[in-house]
Amino acid sequence: MFQCISRVAMRSTVVLGLAFSVALPATADELASIKEPGKFSAAMSGQHPPFSMTDGQNRLVGFDVDIANEIANRLGVKREVLTTAWDGIIPGLVANRYDSIVGSMTITAERQKVVDFVGPYYSDGRGIFVLKDSTSKGLDDLKGGHRRNPRRDP
Repeated sequence: MFQCISRVAMRSTVVLGLAFSVALPATADELASIKEPGKFSAAMSGQHPPFSMTDGQNRLVGFDVDIANEIANRLGVKREVLTTAWDGIIPGLVANRYDSIVGSMTITAERQKVVDFVGPYYSDGRGIFVLKDSTSKGLDDLKGGHRRNPRRDP
């Protein structure tokens, strides 16, 4: 399961709770620690399409960027998105270089010793898409390899 992590569990709960309109407990001090500076900073790798990547104009874009934007919008602060090498992303969080990591990170026992994880902000899964006129209607129809494509195979 992929997750979003943050430096302080309560701060993460506050931020993600606000982002997804979930009523979660928070203290004024924790919320103020984000609102007073007027910005929410989130780190990501910038190397994980479609979640975080650079576009043709070298701007950071993707699903994780959109999540960081929405968190900042709901908090009423500016958003700052930073990229860092994946192997240094947790050390940067621990060193307080940013408020949160918004990135597809699997929970492991080793990571849980250093950071607090909050609930997932998306679920991934498998899907099969076929043409409207395909003879394949389910997974069993795909067993055995190639199936005839009426638009490509006469």
